[in-house]
Amino acid sequence: MALLAVGTAAWTAMTSAALVEREWRATWISLATALGCAALGAGLLLAKRRGALEGSRARWTLRGVLGLAALLALALVIPSDRSFPDKRVGAATPTQAYDATTQPGNDVLGKVERSRGPDGRDELTFSVYDVCVGKVAHRAARDGSVAPVAVEVTEPAVLAAQIKDEARALGAQVAGITELHPQFVFQKDNDGQPVALHHRYAIVIATGLDYRLASPSAPLPWRDYYSSIPEEVAAVLSGRSTNPAVPIPPETVQEYRDTLEFYAEGGRVAVELAKAIRSLGYPARAHFGRWAEVQVIPLAIAAGLGELGKNGMLINDRFGPRGSFAVVTTDIPLAVDRQRDLGVQEFCRVCNKCADACPVSAVPRGEAGAPAGGVSRWQVDGPKCWTYLKINPKCMACTGACPFNKKDLLAHRWAVALIARKSVAANRLLVWLDDLLGYGRSAFRLRDEARNALGAPGEAPRPAGAFPGPEARS
Repeated sequence: MALLAVGTAAWTAMTSAALVEREWRATWISLATALGCAALGAGLLLAKRRGALEGSRARWTLRGVLGLAALLALALVIPSDRSFPDKRVGAATPTQAYDATTQPGNDVLGKVERSRGPDGRDELTFSVYDVCVGKVAHRAARDGSVAPVAVEVTEPAVLAAQIKDEARALGAQVAGITELHPQFVFQKDNDGQPVALHHRYAIVIATGLDYRLASPSAPLPWRDYYSSIPEEVAAVLSGRSTNPAVPIPPETVQEYRDTLEFYAEGGRVAVELAKAIRSLGYPARAHFGRWAEVQVIPLAIAAGLGELGKNGMLINDRFGPRGSFAVVTTDIPLAVDRQRDLGVQEFCRVCNKCADACPVSAVPRGEAGAPAGGVSRWQVDGPKCWTYLKINPKCMACTGACPFNKKDLLAHRWAVALIARKSVAANRLLVWLDDLLGYGRSAFRLRDEARNALGAPGEAPRPAGAFPGPEARS
């Protein structure tokens, strides 16, 4: 009876979560299962009152069922998957230097104008349209002058907690701190210039993209995401309009695109946090997106903010693969966080939904390949992925199909906690439930549409006009 009560409660919670997310198939399946558990419990209670469960045969049957249920429960929580040889960041490969210029996608993402401020520090120029004050220009300093008097730090752990609180107040959802190993500093930046960075610590901050927009079937974001810029520019940026009645200069469109990338990748929070640290008398520099001089993902893993998934994205236990990460490097004394093992890579072994959903098969299947960047990982085919993104910039198939891509609700927190137990039985059950409840369906439907547009496997991608536009995909 207790097991049925727990089952009823769990499936009721799943029903409420699916209802909130407007996943109607998941809602009906969860509701039917919850009602089935409740009906079975009511039937057993009625049978007990009538004395139908008093016989020895009935008792042995119930004991057998309870024993099987107990074995299943144990199978779900007892670790049974072998761990990766060593998940510690930096342990997967010997010290190896990398250049930012070698990152896949450099030819796709836009750049902003770089200049030198009065003190010789890097500055980035970008523009923002604000509905109240109109179009204004800003200068965001990644680095800057340090206050002449340094605040004495006697409690690094207390200061670390305060800095994390400051990051969250500025807009970050999560924050972590790690030591800055030279292995994760690029030799050259994205412009090919040598990087001189000798800070001791890295503060990693992140925000999660809105759940509705982190899907290939999400509504066009020209009202949600671009609501603070002119409507005609928003229409061009979103792909809704390719030939507006009022011509818009390409440089204007690119200007807004650069600005949106800047904010989407946490640039503002990193810049403000670095400025706050410099006011305490310690050097600090912001790193974000294509303007980073450090490898963000290994540092985020070391800071305890997630684990690398098969899709090449950092999986956070709060917002899954939807995170946008930035880093502030500094010399201010701080207590560091510990790397966490969330069981993500063990789950990815049995899942493969991102590999199945990728229109161009850029995500590998099976076991993890050779380690790279100091992290045990599957090696995503970056050039193949970014070549396709040039044609269809709103793909997001690997994000939309990922079972970690859920709202931060109780039922999904239970699933994340279960995944951390590293049970093969639990992982296979959760993948089956994810399919049964209908999550990720749109990613596979749009994958099939994209592959039909691409032609037979092995063919070169067709021109942009050969693909269904945003209107066809919405």
